[in-house]
Amino acid sequence: MPYTRPLRIMVTGAGAPGAWGILRALRKGAHQDNKRPVCVIGVDMRQDASGFTLCDRSQVIPPASHPDFLERLRALCERE
Repeated sequence: MPYTRPLRIMVTGAGAPGAWGILRALRKGAHQDNKRPVCVIGVDMRQDASGFTLCDRSQVIPPASHPDFLERLRALCERE
């Protein structure tokens, strides 16, 4: 039975060095294996994170050193 609901993958640090390669690999794998669609959610502390262009959705949250970081990340996971 084919999957109808996309697999949601959250990539934190979507603007970090190397994130672009990870996001490209996720996209390539999603197209090669049509058994389950993929929804990539990019998360970064910068609005202009380079990896956001390869994500289905993106979200800006505070840096990991910020006291609200974990709470914001948890809330995002619950919403998604």
